[in-house]
This record gives sequence, structure tokens and C-alpha cells, in this order.
Amino acid sequence: MLPEWWTVSLVFVKLLVYLGMMGIMGSCAILLLLKDSKRGVAVNAHQSWQLITLSYAFRLSIVGFFSSVAGFFLQTGYMAEQGLTGMFSPFMMEMIWRSQVGTIATIRAVIFVLFGLLAWFLLQKLKRGDGLVSFKVLLGSSVIFLLPLALTFSLTGHASQFVTFGEIQIVIHSLIGLTWVGSLYPLITACKLLNHSDLALIMKRYGNIAIVFVFILVTVGVVMLIQLLDSPSELFFSEYGLAFLSKLFAVALILTLAAGHKLFWVPRLAYDKNVCGKLRKSINFELIIGLIILSLTALLTSALSPNL
Repeated sequence: MLPEWWTVSLVFVKLLVYLGMMGIMGSCAILLLLKDSKRGVAVNAHQSWQLITLSYAFRLSIVGFFSSVAGFFLQTGYMAEQGLTGMFSPFMMEMIWRSQVGTIATIRAVIFVLFGLLAWFLLQKLKRGDGLVSFKVLLGSSVIFLLPLALTFSLTGHASQFVTFGEIQIVIHSLIGLTWVGSLYPLITACKLLNHSDLALIMKRYGNIAIVFVFILVTVGVVMLIQLLDSPSELFFSEYGLAFLSKLFAVALILTLAAGHKLFWVPRLAYDKNVCGKLRKSINFELIIGLIILSLTALLTSALSPNL
């Protein structure tokens, strides 16, 4: 296998891992948001939304597990430099297993399996009509699964260039970013399931919370960028800088869309029934941009370096 194909494969697998992580983070966050709004949402719609959201998280946790395993073997093959057979080199596998790559793959794979089992159990409970998932279960799941997943970012990518404070920054940045993108699909389904007044209640609460976290996300991102680059000229005269500029443009675009939702579409939900469809299309576009941002992040942390 040619070197560039190894790189493409590693970037693609990392993107799939991101999808698994965003499924867990986004679904937990959005279900907590809905659970807190129980009195304002019809029970049937509430149960349907939990069912769809948990199914979405369950499927992405499966994607995340197999991608984590595949990423380990791809890293092994890349380091062995012996073609496809190098992926199963006992010596290289042991070396990668003992490294941070092995630690990260193990932690993520275990979390994906455990969350997948929990999601499957909760799905069966909902399908039997045994009642809604409790707030305590959702909150406990969020703490148990989200934080360890986010902490793995302190061991990978360019986080190793930072001191402890920098590691905290990248954990916060990753947690908020993946949760934001991961919550968009459940919001799209909410536009289909909930009536316009209930949807307005959910979207208003979501927007109020998002303002705080988006501010933190952008602030931390800017600080990390300053730490990574030796000079501003690297943004324009290096492959890493140009890729980062593309990501910044996509971030600016998704922030513009999010602002439009909060300031224009959501206030009209309470009295204009036709807004639901338009809001759903806009969130669809926001999700596409979010996936582009995750793709560029996978590229930046797998194939490019700020120092090249």
C-alpha cells in the first residue's frame, strides 16, 4: 500500500471514530435537554424522540468501535512499512499496543462497546413500552462515557505539544465541538416529531445553552491556534495553515447558521407553523458543515503538522 493511501485511510478512520464519539456525546446531551423539558412536550413525541436518538447513538457507537480497532491496525501497518501484512506484525503490534495509540484505541473501543450495550438495553425497554429513560440514567451515562472519551484527546493529535493547561483546552474544545455536531441530527428529527410550540421550547433552551458553550469553544480554539503556530504567516504559507483556514471558514459559516436559527427562525416557531420545515433544512445544512469541520480536523491531526 502506498504511503498516501495509508494517510488517507488513517484520516478516514479517524473521521469515523469522531462520528462514533459525536453520536454518544450529542445524544446524551440532547436527551438530557429533552428530559428537562418533559412537561412541555407530549409524552408520545418524547418517547419517539428518545427511541430515534438512542438508535442513532447505538449505530454510531458500533461505527466508533470498529473504527477504533481498524485505526489500531492501520497505525501498526503504517509504522511497520511492510504493506498490508505489516498490519499484523507481532512485534509492531506489541509496540503500538504499549504506546499512547494502543491506550487510546483500547479506551475508546471499551467505551463504545459499553455504551452500545447500554443503548441497546434502553432501546429494548422503550420498545416494550416500559416507560421513558430516567434522568438519572441519562446523567450518569453522560458522566461515565462523555468525560473519558473527551479525555482521550489529551493523549493524541497535537495535544502532546501542550502542557497540562493545553491538554485541558483540547479536551474542552473536543467535548463541546463533538457534542454540538452530534446533537444536530436529533434536532432534525425533533423538527419532524414535535409540534411547533414544543419545538420552540426545546430550541429556545438549546440556543440559550449553546451561546455559553460556543463562546468557550471559539475562545479555546483561538488560544490553541496561537499556541500551535509560530507566526501568523504560517496560516497562509503552509499546508497546515491553509487547511486550518478552511476549517475557520467552515466554523464561521456554521456559527452564522446557528445565529440565524436563534435570532430568526426560533422566535417565529411559536406562531408560524411553516417554519419547522425551513428550520429542519437549515439544521441539515449545519450538520453537513459540521461533518466537513470534523473531516478537516481529522486531516489536521493525522496528516499535517503546524511545524512543517
